[in-house]
Amino acid sequence: TVYELMEETNLLYYKQLKNEETLHFLFENLDIGIFILNDRLEITLANQTIEEMFQKTWTISPYDEWFTEPRLTELINQAVKTKEAVQGEIRIEKPRTQDLKIVIRQLSIDNHEYVGIIYDVTEVRQIERVHEDFISNISHELKTPTTSIIGFSETLLAGAKDDPEASKEFLTIIEREAQRLMSLIQTILMLL
Repeated sequence: TVYELMEETNLLYYKQLKNEETLHFLFENLDIGIFILNDRLEITLANQTIEEMFQKTWTISPYDEWFTEPRLTELINQAVKTKEAVQGEIRIEKPRTQDLKIVIRQLSIDNHEYVGIIYDVTEVRQIERVHEDFISNISHELKTPTTSIIGFSETLLAGAKDDPEASKEFLTIIEREAQRLMSLIQTILMLL
C-alpha cells in the first residue's frame, strides 16, 4: 500500500511539474502581456511581452512605480476599488507608439490578487484609421462630380436648355462629370 501510495504521489508530482512547465511556456511565449499584482498591489509576475511593451525589466515593485501611464494606473485602481473586471485602452508613445487594450480583473474572490492582460491593438487601430480616411476621401470624391451634375441639370431645367450655347456647354460638363463618377466607381469596385 505504501509503495502504491508513493507511486501515485510521484505520478501526481510529475503531472504537476508538466502542468507548470506548460503554463510557464505559455506565459512566456504568448504575444499577450500578462502581469499579476499581489494584495499589496506589487507586480509579482510579468511576462516577457510586458517587459518588451514597456521596455523595463520586471522586478517586484509597486505597480505605480512600474507603470507610469495615468490611464493604466487608473484602470488598476478602478478594478481594486470595484472588485470587478475593468477594461480600457491606452496609447503609449515610448519606446514606440502602441495602442493597448487592457483588462484587469481579480484572480479570485478569496484573495486580493489581480491579473492584468494587455493586448497590442496598434495594427487594428491603424487599419481603422486607414478605413476612416478612405471613406472620408471617397465620399468627398463622389460628392464633387455628383454636385456638378445636379447643379448643371437644375440650371438646364430652369431655362438654360433654351439657350443652345449654354445647353451644349452644360451637357458637356455633365457628361465629363458623369464619366469621372463612373471612373471613381470602377476604381472603388477594384479596391473592394
